[in-house]
Formats: sequence, C-alpha cells, structure tokens
Amino acid sequence: MCAASAQNKTDVGHSRRLVLTHLDPEVYAASLAETGQRFLPELIVYALLYGQVLVKDADIVVNQRITEFLQDQSSFNIFEELLDVGVIKILTLPRRNYPPQMDIDPSVNPIVARAHDISSRKGYQGQIWTPTERQMRFYTQVDAVLSRSTSGAISSQGFAVDCNPFAEKLAEILEKRKSLRLEKFRQFRGIDERVAESFITFSRIEGSWIEFLSQQGAPPQRTGEPGRFYRNEAYQCLKHFPKTSHRGMRNLIQSVFAACYCDSEDAYSRYGGPRLVEIPFGYSSDAEVLIAEQKARKVELIPTQQTLDVPIFRGIGEALNVTRNTTEFAECQRAISSIEAGSVSQAVFAGAWEEVANRFAETVAPKLAVVPTIEKWMWHLVPSIVVETGRAIGLHLNDVASRGAEVISHCGPALSRFCRSLVLTAELRDALVGSVNVRCSKVDLSLPSK
Repeated sequence: MCAASAQNKTDVGHSRRLVLTHLDPEVYAASLAETGQRFLPELIVYALLYGQVLVKDADIVVNQRITEFLQDQSSFNIFEELLDVGVIKILTLPRRNYPPQMDIDPSVNPIVARAHDISSRKGYQGQIWTPTERQMRFYTQVDAVLSRSTSGAISSQGFAVDCNPFAEKLAEILEKRKSLRLEKFRQFRGIDERVAESFITFSRIEGSWIEFLSQQGAPPQRTGEPGRFYRNEAYQCLKHFPKTSHRGMRNLIQSVFAACYCDSEDAYSRYGGPRLVEIPFGYSSDAEVLIAEQKARKVELIPTQQTLDVPIFRGIGEALNVTRNTTEFAECQRAISSIEAGSVSQAVFAGAWEEVANRFAETVAPKLAVVPTIEKWMWHLVPSIVVETGRAIGLHLNDVASRGAEVISHCGPALSRFCRSLVLTAELRDALVGSVNVRCSKVDLSLPSK
C-alpha cells in the first residue's frame, strides 16, 4: 500500500468508521429480489453500531435498486432525516478528481455532478451508463438536502495523487497468487496464467493497458485520471479475455478496490454476498505468524434478516441522535474495539449491544405506542358505566367517587399508552439484538508463509 495513504487518516477517537462498500450494484444483495427495502433498516442498525456510517456517492447514483426505492417519498423522507441529523453521511468525490472545466459545480450539486462525471467521462464498471430523467430528478432532490444540511456529506479523502494503491495491491496479489493459493478462494477461481500476467503488466507498466485496448480495436474512450489503471479501466480490459476468467477476476478487482478505498478513508468495509470478500494475504516470517495468531483478528457486524423488523418512522433520525450521545453507545464502541484487540470476549459486546438496543427502544417506544380508538372510547365511557352500574344496584355515587371515575377516564388512555410502551420496548430491544450477527475470527493462518 502506498505510504502516502497514511496522510489521509482521520482521527475519530474510539468511534469506528464504516464505508458501505456492499452497496455497489454488482455486490448489493437486497432483501427482496428487485427492491432496496433492506436499505433503510440497515442504515439504522449501522448508525447504532458505528461512529460514522458512510455511503459512497457513486452508489447513490448507480445502484438502481436503491434509487428506485428512495424515489418513494415516504422512504426518501426517512433518508433525508438520517442525512439532516448526520448519522449517515454521503462520501462525495473530491473536487480535484473532476475535470478542470465542468458545467456543474460539484461543491453545489455533488450528486448531479457525480452522475454527469460517470456518464460523460468514466462510464461505470467498463460500460457506458446514462441516467434517466427520473434518476436526474432524484439526484437533484438529494443535492437539495445536502445543500441545506451541514452534516449530510463529507468529501472523500481519495487516493493520494502520487500513487495508485489499487494497481499496486492488485499486482502484488497476482504476483504472489501461488503462495497465497488464490484458487482456494471460490470467489477468485478461474484466473488463469495469461489473465494474471496481463493484469500484473497493466498494473506495473504505465500505459500498457491503453496499448492493450488499442490492439483489441477498443481504445479507451472513458477514463478517470488520464493513464491511471483503476477499477473502471481494469473492467474494460477484462472484457477482452475469456469469459471463464471474468467472475473470479471481477471479484478480485472489486475486493481489492474496496480494501484500498477503505484504507484511504481509514474505515472498515462492509462485505456482502459471495462477491465482495477480504483480500488474501500471506506472512513473511514465522514471527509474523505468531503475532497474527496472538493478536490479529477481524470483526464484522452483519445484519440478519431480522433487521427488516427494525421500525421505520418519522422522527427516527432524532431518536438515533439521542441514542448515539449516550454512555451506552460509547461503551458499545469500546467493546467492539476491544473484541478486535482480543481483550474481551464476544459476550461482552453482546451485552453492550443489548444496552444500546434497550436505550434506543426506550427512546422510540413512546412515539410508536398507539392506543386504539376503541380503547380510548372505552376509557371515556368509564364514568357513565360506573354511574349506571351503581344505579342498577341501588347505589348513588358521591362527588368524590364521581370525580375519581372521571380521573380514571382522563388518565386511562395515558396508562394504556404506558403499558403498551413497556411491551413495545421489550419487543424492539429483542428485535435489535437479533438483527446483528458478529463475525469474529482470527487472521486465516492456513495461508503459507512466503
């Protein structure tokens, strides 16, 4: 990895940053086959687990499942809340990465500018991409939210201008593919010798990929930084190799890019499905193996299907903000970091997460506890029922009893709401606790030393 990438690190204390790399359209596994209905529940759960939850602007632009889902106004209103209170942030492309002359100012309309950039200059994953008018209206709507919000967007650090960590890491893995036993990873199978050697050349020798495409009769028309070999350029080249190698190589390209991108942002990656996985690694000495065995470990918090039971309602952004400013949230952040350091067990995190879930449930339950109209009506009938019952058995209520019945009538709905709130708090807490799986494993020591 380029040494210069260290200059981009951001100190966020004990809070962890998470880039939702699994939202890339090629990786994203929605809860339903053709929708993005899992999107908002996942954002809410992640906002309770991480100090910063970051969504790449490109994924907001090109992930059709998400854009179509958010074009529903009620869904967009919730997304807007999350951006307004800053629990979710959109990572925008740095101004330096745009062409010097642009009709659209990225600092004013970052999402529209990103859509224009992808469609007119780069394309997407080696393919020409053109947004529809409906999509452009959606991008404008997101920009309107970001223009008035001071916390909804943050500029990506981007790769350092004097190095290409993606090309460097891709070449390194392919060069060491035998010692890393790349073929043992089912996601990377099918990468033959010709493909591996060719992509090492593309990564190591400047301009070689351009010459290759020209020889194939398909000179690059849409590139990022002139002459630099990044993910988009790699996809363009891959199209000219046998299809048997496409899946494994695409998965490797995607996984390497995600790792390098998150390293530049000093953030964790969200892996998803069978496509996006941690990049393989090896050890240079027995001492490194020992260190890895004792200390190195990977922690990933993975939403389960139960995540879909998380409530979605107007006002949830503020409820998240309140919860994130509690000691329970801070303790949970420390517990997650301590698991990774090996100083506490997974059970400690489970307890801390339950405390956060309970605090959030206590915050939102009173907002969601609704007393049915018929129950309110029954409470208001209490004085009349008491009076008529008394008359029926020959009793007449005195003023004190009558006023007591009226107090019950007045306080009854509030009592019902309180009882329902207690029940709902327990239900929401249990739903949140069950919405996350912890994937905690030590570094894979089955990989041989170099």
